[in-house]
Amino acid sequence: MSRKSFFKEKDRKLPDSTSVDDGIAAAVYRCLLDPMIVIDSDGLVVEFNSAAEDLFGYSREQVKGELLADLIIPKEMREAHANGIKHFMKTGEGPVIGKRIEIEAIRKDGVRFPVELGVAHTSIDEKELFVAVIRDLSAEKLLEAENVRVRRYLDLIMGNSPSVFYLLSQEPGGESVFKWVSPNIKEILGIDPDDLILQKVEMSSLVHENNLDQVREYQDEIWDSGEGSFEYRVMTPDSRSLWVRDTQRVLSHGADDVKEIVGTLQDITETRVGEERERTLRRELDHRVKNNLQIILGVCDKAAISDVLDKNLMVGLAARIRSMSLVHQLLADGGWRPIDLGEVIRQGVLGLAGEEAWAKVRMKGNELAVGVDAAMTLGSVINELITNASKYGGLTPDGQGVDVSWVIQVRGDDAFMKLDWQESVPSGSEASFDRRSFGIQLIESMIPYELDGEVVLDVVDGGVSFQATVPLENCTIDIGRVRGRIRDEDVH
Repeated sequence: MSRKSFFKEKDRKLPDSTSVDDGIAAAVYRCLLDPMIVIDSDGLVVEFNSAAEDLFGYSREQVKGELLADLIIPKEMREAHANGIKHFMKTGEGPVIGKRIEIEAIRKDGVRFPVELGVAHTSIDEKELFVAVIRDLSAEKLLEAENVRVRRYLDLIMGNSPSVFYLLSQEPGGESVFKWVSPNIKEILGIDPDDLILQKVEMSSLVHENNLDQVREYQDEIWDSGEGSFEYRVMTPDSRSLWVRDTQRVLSHGADDVKEIVGTLQDITETRVGEERERTLRRELDHRVKNNLQIILGVCDKAAISDVLDKNLMVGLAARIRSMSLVHQLLADGGWRPIDLGEVIRQGVLGLAGEEAWAKVRMKGNELAVGVDAAMTLGSVINELITNASKYGGLTPDGQGVDVSWVIQVRGDDAFMKLDWQESVPSGSEASFDRRSFGIQLIESMIPYELDGEVVLDVVDGGVSFQATVPLENCTIDIGRVRGRIRDEDVH
C-alpha cells in the first residue's frame, strides 16, 4: 500500500491496483477507536477521524485546513508547539516525536482535560506530516485522584490507629518481604516504614533474641495454614522493650496463585504489664491477708492466755480489723493504683476517729502518690497512730491536735520521703504508750520490714512524736517490687 493512498478520501477514484488497499486504509482510519489527527509542517489539520470528532466536539469539515494549535492546544503551549515543529523541520529531531507524553488539551466548549499523546512523523509525496494518536485520560486521572484521596484517608486512619498495618509477600526463596507498612509504625516502634520496605532494616533484627526462633516458626506455619496470631517482644531502635501481637491472614490471587499476607502489629505492652500486675496483686493480697491474719491471731493469742477476758484487747482487735479494712477499701476504690498520701491519712482519721478528730489534724505536704505496697504499710502504721492518739493523745476530746507533714529529702544521689507526726496535748498532760503493746510494735517494725525505712517513736513535750524516713522509690514503686517479689524483666 502506498503512503500517498492512505490519506485519500473514500470516494476518490483510485487506480484499480490500489483500490482495495485504499479502501482498507480508509476503513481502518475511520473506524480507529482512538482519536487520530494528522497535521502538516505548518500545523494545519489534514485529517481528523470520527473518534477525534467525538472527543473534541469539532466535525472533520470544521477543522480541515485550520491551525491545530488554535483548536485544541492551550494558549500557553501554542508557541512551544509551533517552535517544536520548526525545530524538527530544521534538524529532524523533536522532544515528542516517537514518544508518549501527557499534556492538557481543549475541547470545543473550552473545557481543558488531560490526554496521552503519541506523535509520529511521515513523508508523503515530499509532504511532511505529523500523525498524532490521542487518548483521553480524564477518567483515569479522576480514578488516580480518587485513589490518592482514599490512600491519604486510609493513611490518616491508620496513622491514628493503635495498630500497625502491613503487607508481606513471599519471595521465591521463601523470604518474607514488606511491600507496604502504615506510617504509624514510626510512632509505635520507632522505625521508618520505607526502611522496612527497602530492607534497610530487617524486622527480625528487632525481635528479642529469646523469641526469634519461635517467631520464625510461627511465620512459616502461617504461610501454610493461612492465618494466625502470635505475641513476641521487640527491641526498638531507642532501646525500648515492647510486647507486640502479630495477627496475619494469607491472601492468594492471580493466575500463579501469588501469596501475600495482610497483617497488623499491636503494642500490647500495657496489657502484658497489666496481666503481670494482676497476678502480682493476687500474690500480694495473699501475702497481705496472711500478714493481717497473723496480726489478728497475735491479739487473739494474747486474749486467750489471759485469765480474764481483757476488754481492751478485744477493742484493740476490732480497731485493727477496722483499720485493715479501711486501707484495703481505700486501695480497692482506687483500682489498686497509687494513691495520695494525704488521702490515706484523711480517710484513716475519718474512719477511725470521726470528723471532730479530723478537725484537729493539721496536715502539710505536697501531693505524693504512694504505691500499693507503701499505702498498705503507711496506712496501717498511721492508723495505729490515729487509734493511739484518739485514746491517749492529741485526738482525745481534750487533745490539741496532731501536726502531720511529709517532705522529700535528697542525700547525694538518693531521695527519701520523711513523714513527721507530732501530737499536742494540754499543758500538764503527757501522752504515754507501752512499748510492749502490739500496736507500738507494729508502728516500730512494719516500715523497716516492708519499706526498708527507718522510724523514731518517742514522747516529746508531752505528746507522741513519730518520724519515718523511707526511700522515695519504695514509696512510689509498683506493687510487689519493694521486696523483690517481681522484677522488671519478668514483665518486659
